[in-house]
Amino acid sequence: MARGVLPLLGMRALAPRRPLLLAALALSACSAPGSREAAPGEATRYLTGRAWRREVLEDALWRPDLPYSRSLLSAYALPEGGWDLLPVQSPLTAPFTRADAESLARGEALRMDDARAFGVPAEPETAPDATFAALGAEVFARLPMRADAWLDWLAGRPELWPEVGLSVNAAGTVRGLVRFADAEGRVRVGLTCAGCHAGDDVPGRGDRRLDLGRGRALYAAARGLDTDTLETWGPGRVDVTDTDSDDPTAIPDLFHVGRATHLNHSGVVQVSSRSTLAVRFETQFVQGHRMRSRPERRLMWALATFVSGLGEDSAVGPVPTVFTERCARCHDPARAFGGDLVPADALAVDPAVAQDPERGTGAYKVPTLRGVSGNAPYLHDGSQPDLPALLEAGHPRGDVLPAADRAELLRFLNTL
Repeated sequence: MARGVLPLLGMRALAPRRPLLLAALALSACSAPGSREAAPGEATRYLTGRAWRREVLEDALWRPDLPYSRSLLSAYALPEGGWDLLPVQSPLTAPFTRADAESLARGEALRMDDARAFGVPAEPETAPDATFAALGAEVFARLPMRADAWLDWLAGRPELWPEVGLSVNAAGTVRGLVRFADAEGRVRVGLTCAGCHAGDDVPGRGDRRLDLGRGRALYAAARGLDTDTLETWGPGRVDVTDTDSDDPTAIPDLFHVGRATHLNHSGVVQVSSRSTLAVRFETQFVQGHRMRSRPERRLMWALATFVSGLGEDSAVGPVPTVFTERCARCHDPARAFGGDLVPADALAVDPAVAQDPERGTGAYKVPTLRGVSGNAPYLHDGSQPDLPALLEAGHPRGDVLPAADRAELLRFLNTL
């Protein structure tokens, strides 16, 4: 069985509602950017409308032929059965602390007496975006999006945390780790959004020091299993696929996701609304909990509201001619210096992730350049250590610009 693949619970496959879109058309089309603003009544439709959520998923999965798409289409928002029958995960969580780690090391069970729930608005349409955004910030920091045996094991071995990039803050808590009770009532350690996407304690920034591959390798070695593949991930990279191939990618920033047209490095999810983000987070949660529970949907809507607003909107100075001529076709200034998809074979990059059998689209997503100076390493695989190296390698197509043009680009990029 491929890594992370488990049998589905009472699920029957449904054929995609639309025929497969031609890849060439999908890559050349100019999709409308996702909106920060929810449409009137959209929250209620997402929270209560199973058919609505199904349509959102089908619109998002523009390559329904891919195994990743098929797995979601066979289980999510079906007319009957599927993941809607899963129990709702308890919202009670508590920060994971060094004291908790010491308790685990002594063989003691984790406690939940200090756990607390989330304050969820009862009527979503009467709650302003600010209310959901504030709740979403809590969800981002406190809701466990996944749980793994290796994480339970690592949590009780704080002497290994520096190797993995986990650190204890002044309050004695570990960013991104929480205690929670799973669907079977077992108190476990979970990883929140902030675990991967709050580098330097900035919500939305991919953590370049977090080495999940190393954490999993330490666990595998302790069990006498092979660790070679996991050791190749390196800090700031993770393989999110369920295939036997090894395709680690850089942990992405979440800035300006509200304006993005696609999610994932290969752009396998197409964004058309805030509901797209909510559905995406909901399916991530279910898969991260091994299809044993689903989240409270109001928390997913709140998370989508919070994440869609991440990113600076400060004014940008004059765009230099060299950027307009060489970069703006992909990194559109009107779209937070981001864009659509670019065919992988048109880029001077490793095409492996774009060609991954599970979720490869043959293309790579064009990320936003806002805040790019603090986001090293670069490219989907983190293969370029800094901006000078990126430009000296001839990004995007291998043709290296003159030194004066590169210097002008660097000065501008450092202001974004």
